[in-house]
Amino acid sequence: MEARHKVLTEPHYYLPFIGTDPDGRGRGRGSALLLSMLDRCDTEGRAAYLESTSIQNQALYHRFGFEVLEELRWPGGGPPFWPMWRSPH
Repeated sequence: MEARHKVLTEPHYYLPFIGTDPDGRGRGRGSALLLSMLDRCDTEGRAAYLESTSIQNQALYHRFGFEVLEELRWPGGGPPFWPMWRSPH
């Protein structure tokens, strides 16, 4: 994950953790957290980078303009994850 992130040389914000309590899901809280930071990215003209650990989460990120860069797997096995990039709007 770190090696993939290091090849991205364009200035950007790295959004390593975004989450909500399970009881808060489906109420727009995750979107509000994400939108707050993406507004800052757009104001500053900076891209954003994150890693999605589930296909389900990608739908949220796609709505905000993120694109999957590739599918990666952990060394020795494990679930896939997807680095995602969003250019400023």
